[in-house]
Amino acid sequence: MADRILVGSYTNDVYTLDFDPSSKSLNLVAKTRLGIKPSWITQHPNDPTLIFAGLEQTEGKVVAVRFDNKNGEGRIVGEASSGGADPCSVLATEDELIVANYASGSVAFIPLLPAMPSEVPHAVNFGEPVIIQLKYNTEPDSKRNQARQEASHAHQAILHPTSEDLLVPNLGADEVCRFQKTDTGKWESVRSIQYKTGGGPRHVAFYQDKLYTLLELTNDVITHNWSSLSNSSKPVHTTISTLPDPHPEGMFAAEILVSKATGVDGLPHLYVSNREDTSEEGDSIAIFSLVDKENGKKPRETPELVKQVKTGLRHVRGMSFGGAHDQWLIAGGVNNGGVKIFKRVKDAKGDEDLEFVAENKGIEKPTAFVWL
Repeated sequence: MADRILVGSYTNDVYTLDFDPSSKSLNLVAKTRLGIKPSWITQHPNDPTLIFAGLEQTEGKVVAVRFDNKNGEGRIVGEASSGGADPCSVLATEDELIVANYASGSVAFIPLLPAMPSEVPHAVNFGEPVIIQLKYNTEPDSKRNQARQEASHAHQAILHPTSEDLLVPNLGADEVCRFQKTDTGKWESVRSIQYKTGGGPRHVAFYQDKLYTLLELTNDVITHNWSSLSNSSKPVHTTISTLPDPHPEGMFAAEILVSKATGVDGLPHLYVSNREDTSEEGDSIAIFSLVDKENGKKPRETPELVKQVKTGLRHVRGMSFGGAHDQWLIAGGVNNGGVKIFKRVKDAKGDEDLEFVAENKGIEKPTAFVWL
């Protein structure tokens, strides 16, 4: 059976693809026009046919879309302001939408109200948003990236898998903001995680007690022990580069993912995409081992690089795992278009690797993916 995948983009459309591993085909089955730059898409946790997209524009919007499982077409069933400019990350919980607005440096908490029996399919109703502006130190600092860190820039909204924390990387202020819910159900800011000036935290990922933070501007992965972040004023961390060696200048890391532990060799791995590689082979995906093969339960203090895989894509902004045990990885090139699917395999040394399986060159400016 084919896997169905939705693709957000820097066009006006979300694409619906069918991936058939047996025939190694990746076919376009539908396009749904949502508005300017539906660059980030996410599923509702209780309704896989309900997708939310952030329209990355100055007057930011979020739209709710219901997709037909038969023909892959979507229909807008709700729309609201994102509460800021250029929403670049959207997180859906059971009863609210959490939006990271990049340009305005704000986080919006938008209630999802109970559905009303309107025309089929039922509409999605949004409540009044609560908007929190992220802090920024306006004092001049020569170590900042002057072009990218002139203000706060919220770049992701993600929930910690076991705690009650919401994490929002603030690329402009070199910190990851932490929020927790009060007894009244409202989100409030708690102590943030600080990073080196000019690092630019973009996205985070988790495995067991480890927090992995991708610094876009210095191309580093920072590893923290999650438990120590609350118990120590100066938590210990380690740093590792995401880039191939040697590498062209001007490259920037983009996405960070942790694969399931039940992958190729029964172990989890960390994946990081690197953009703007000017070589003929295109952008690379760095694969890191998170645990020692002899002790597959205890995470390494620092991830170990095992592979740099060239993708042939330009400006790999988004990628996503799919299939049983995360056996597939999809990635897209914003600048040259097209998406590719790779299979997680072992190389001759027994290390994790990627094997090209299928592609669709007709997808324009792909940015994000949801496996239905």
